Amino acid sequence: MKKTSIVFIATVLLLSCLVMPMATSAAVKTTKTSGAYAATASSLNVRSGPGTTYKKLGTLHKGDIVHVNAKTKSGWYRFKYKNKHAYASGSYLRKVSSTAKEIAKTKTAKKANQIVAVVATGSKAYVEYWVKKSNGKWSRSFLTKGHVGSKGVGKAKEGLSKTPQGSYKLGYAFGTSNPGTKKKFRKITEKSYWISNVKDAKYNTWQERKKSNKADEHLIDYPTSYQYGIVINYNTAKPKKGAGSAFFLHVDNGKPTGGCVSIPKAKMKKLMVSLKNKSHIIQMSNQKQLKSY
Repeated sequence: MKKTSIVFIATVLLLSCLVMPMATSAAVKTTKTSGAYAATASSLNVRSGPGTTYKKLGTLHKGDIVHVNAKTKSGWYRFKYKNKHAYASGSYLRKVSSTAKEIAKTKTAKKANQIVAVVATGSKAYVEYWVKKSNGKWSRSFLTKGHVGSKGVGKAKEGLSKTPQGSYKLGYAFGTSNPGTKKKFRKITEKSYWISNVKDAKYNTWQERKKSNKADEHLIDYPTSYQYGIVINYNTAKPKKGAGSAFFLHVDNGKPTGGCVSIPKAKMKKLMVSLKNKSHIIQMSNQKQLKSY
């Protein structure tokens, strides 16, 4: 054998020892778990196995949702990505969905047959619609993206643009058109105002007037958002002036709200036609807060 050939083979063998082979995902030990999780990092790598040495399959962006089916001891979550098993670090994933068991254990479930659960990350939100079946079990009808107030979810007050945290009954439906709601419905007219002026005796109520204070919301000025709407009964029974007004569940326009909860038109239409009187909404800044309501 020529000397050059011997040197070449030796070099190849040396390099093969120095270069670490890419890990494979064979026989990865996991525990079963489930739920929808949202990416919290601006860019999160998706890999073929639970670690940074595994092949990169793609990228999740902040707010992207994955449906987790398993978890490793090292804190990586497994989910389907482009029809394949994939993994991402749990340090950058936040749970935004609930289980039927978690919903059933809430105080709200004892007085409601339908629950809209909202988990916000800043002004972005993940909204679930849960229905209690005739056998007493809860079933999720849908999970969708939406928006809350530009200041997120928390303690609300007039002018703050924050969605009130807590559990509230969903009141009557309203809008520019009625898709066939089972709730009491009010159609918006040129004279429809929601009163947000704290000096007005009719604070936080719907009024029909020829004109109103500039602080009041002229409902017909928002034909996209208010094509379909449902009143969130926060501060409505005996309105406390300054505590916040005009909180609705309505059609999303792609932007943060002034404190309302907004979801895509198709999903909002589904709520309009299916929600009945015993329906509530739970608004949270973290899914773990669900057990408090």
